[in-house]
Amino acid sequence: MEREDFLATLQHSGVQLRDSFRGVSVDWLSCICDGIPYGDPAGKLTIDVVYELMCCFGLANALKPNVSNLRLVAAPGVNGFRFPLKPGRKEAFAFFRFEYEDTSYDLCCGVAIPVVDEPPEAPDITLEEHRSILPDSSRRHGAPRALWDAKYHKGAASKSDFQQIQSWGRIFNLPPYAPGDLLARLMPTSFQVSGILTNAPVIQFNRGQMLESRCSVLFNYSGNYTTPPTPTRIEHEAVT
Repeated sequence: MEREDFLATLQHSGVQLRDSFRGVSVDWLSCICDGIPYGDPAGKLTIDVVYELMCCFGLANALKPNVSNLRLVAAPGVNGFRFPLKPGRKEAFAFFRFEYEDTSYDLCCGVAIPVVDEPPEAPDITLEEHRSILPDSSRRHGAPRALWDAKYHKGAASKSDFQQIQSWGRIFNLPPYAPGDLLARLMPTSFQVSGILTNAPVIQFNRGQMLESRCSVLFNYSGNYTTPPTPTRIEHEAVT
């Protein structure tokens, strides 16, 4: 039942976001919401892909009331209307863009983010911040403002989950949290801190390392974005 439950949550967000899609991307969205890979009617999306898309679409849907002009920005080419199902270039795939307080933001799903003098990294969800309002013809990367790693598990979360998100927190030098900052104003409770989103049950972990990397974890996540992560937003704000 777990896959069907995640798929139902994905379908709910997809219906709410449908007006953000245009052209062939609407057909892609319909296939995704049916759990079918676009162009392969006999296929079936794996549960981990359904989970990742559920997390991304859920966040986009939660943002709609708080932002202006949330829309899908497609790229030219055969893949331009859809998200990559494995790390892909921003130039070749779609992403969400919206405006907030006279600034453009991009919500990317599975897009590889460049790192200076190092190979690119590809969090499952990245919020990029620009310094102005951009035309949709611009596909340049903004500054990574927050990121999330969606991890489906049949059992417990793994140590590597925490190592990965901590590494990204350091690589991208995520900004410290402060009362009333962008994420506090813009994001639903579950997404006010960068971190891991997982269906796995609660396990013990090193909270100090997570606070140091400015990341948290949300256990038992199935699409309800009102549950606070651990460590909490308040705990992160207390770190100077």
